Amino acid sequence: MKQEIQRIFHPSILWGTAYKNCTFALQLFCAWLVSRVLETAITEDWARQYMDIGVAALSILLGGIILSLLSQRCAQTKMDNLQQFRQEVCLRVINGELDIPSSGELDVRLHRSAETIQRFFSDTCPQMIAAILTALVSFTTLCSINLRIGFIMLGLSMLQLLPTLLYEKWTKKIYAQTQTDEEAYCNWIMEGIKGISTIKAYQQETWFIRQFQKRCESLIRSGMKENGTAAIEDTVTELIKTILNYGSYLIIGAFILFCGINAVQLPLLLVLAPHLFSSAASIVRGIVDRYKYQQALEGFAMRKNIRIRRTVYHSPVAAEASHIQKSYDGKTVLADISFKILQNDRILLCGENGAGKTTLLRILLGLCSHDQGILLQGGQSIAFALQEDPLLPFSAQETADWLIQDGIIEETMFYRHMRAFGNSAMLSQTLDECSAGQRKKFFLSVALAKNAAFLILDEPTNHLDADSTAYLLEQLSSYSGTLLVCTHDQRLCLPWSHVFQMKEGMLYEA
Repeated sequence: MKQEIQRIFHPSILWGTAYKNCTFALQLFCAWLVSRVLETAITEDWARQYMDIGVAALSILLGGIILSLLSQRCAQTKMDNLQQFRQEVCLRVINGELDIPSSGELDVRLHRSAETIQRFFSDTCPQMIAAILTALVSFTTLCSINLRIGFIMLGLSMLQLLPTLLYEKWTKKIYAQTQTDEEAYCNWIMEGIKGISTIKAYQQETWFIRQFQKRCESLIRSGMKENGTAAIEDTVTELIKTILNYGSYLIIGAFILFCGINAVQLPLLLVLAPHLFSSAASIVRGIVDRYKYQQALEGFAMRKNIRIRRTVYHSPVAAEASHIQKSYDGKTVLADISFKILQNDRILLCGENGAGKTTLLRILLGLCSHDQGILLQGGQSIAFALQEDPLLPFSAQETADWLIQDGIIEETMFYRHMRAFGNSAMLSQTLDECSAGQRKKFFLSVALAKNAAFLILDEPTNHLDADSTAYLLEQLSSYSGTLLVCTHDQRLCLPWSHVFQMKEGMLYEA
């Protein structure tokens, strides 16, 4: 995923670097022209002076136009790349390639984390690249004017690295804690909204609110620490920058007065010294931003270390599990699960809420890892629709177009299912604004249009009306592949090959 992210944001880096370098080049050119104007004024060469002033005015005008066009291009590229990145994330979530277990964490990834990555590539990387080039040009030019002043200014600019080196570990810990607390807060809200009926049924509203308050307090504390850390960083950086800038004026004045530097070089010196300092400051900020980027990047890690062995030969086995175990925070969710599903089997999975059914399906799909055991798959193509539908900030039409263009679903079948579900009108809406029923019908249409050999559905009739449930039953009755359905709905009465019952993390065949 890291290489894909770099590919998406590569245009932002190029245009941002071009804008930064052109800005520095224009400022340096203007400083050189001012030096020429001073020289002609001292020599009283008025004809040459007027010509230099005209060249300066024309250069500023043309440079301003070029910078304005580059600035607009940079802004547009930033937005385009961010949108493209979010689309890529959503597509990989739908395909089960990203390990993002809940809607709350997905929301944080698509907003805070995506924007952090975008800032790193669109702002930080161009600034650091331009800073290195600016530092080299500034240092070389200062040394050409006077070797001693070049090394003095370089030494002063390096002082800006000291504060970052001193409190780097401290800031990393605070930024990491803030992201963890924000994910926990968003996830708690999302899961609480979806499980409100269960919370009420068990009369646990007080417990839910108490846990919610704890997460609010943790987020507020970590947010205040992060803001305080950022304030300290900015204060220290600005303090050092101010001292260096005013100190550099005194140093430049001393060199002009006592070291024989020509006064006409003053405009160049006043531009080169601050740019040398700002280059070091950009590198300092880049070190901090790079850590934030790495933290955000961890949230887009592709699934790995999931012990699924896929057979490369023809096998009658669609899926087989042996002694699968899974725990969360010390609580056993799945305890020694073993089963075998043959090709073209029709499996019904039942059980109470919290018995571990959804976790088992997510492991079977490879959306999360198991702690122990072996999972064998027969290499069949898989389509699925889970109980928790992704709340994507894109229209249903956009999402369908991506899936169709990538050859994941068949276009004619998809639109036929959407019409049959009476769901075509929602295509212009974003999925996070649609009702639960509309989202359910959309993702069922996607799963059915994939025309896969193995279909897995988790509570597919949730939020469906009677007509939609009847259509789904019709499609499942005519489905010829391997079918695994987790449901409590008695209306989905099919000729099941096996009926599995889950209770307290154990699997039994009824």
